[in-house]
Amino acid sequence: MVDSDIRFNKKQTTKIICLGFFGGFIAGAFGLGGGVVFNPVLLAMGLPPTVSAATGLYLVTYGKIATTLIYFLNGQMNVFYSLWLGLWSVVGGVAGAGGIWLYMKLSGR
Repeated sequence: MVDSDIRFNKKQTTKIICLGFFGGFIAGAFGLGGGVVFNPVLLAMGLPPTVSAATGLYLVTYGKIATTLIYFLNGQMNVFYSLWLGLWSVVGGVAGAGGIWLYMKLSGR
């Protein structure tokens, strides 16, 4: 255990459940992304920003997978467009990662 770990006692568990329920409700009602809810809640609970960001992305991934599966199973997903968009997302991600790597190499950071 380190200082930034969450200690799950009754108070922390109740806080997590309430924030998750109300945050999920608000996000669903207003069409917000899950990261808008997860990241501030995790930061408020005392997690470091790097852990909060990584955990938020991890949690949002499951929502995206579930949504994609539901649209696909209901026949409401344009598969060709999804694959086209996915291809360019991968190209952009690789280009961005390459740019960051080059910047880190040149700046020494």
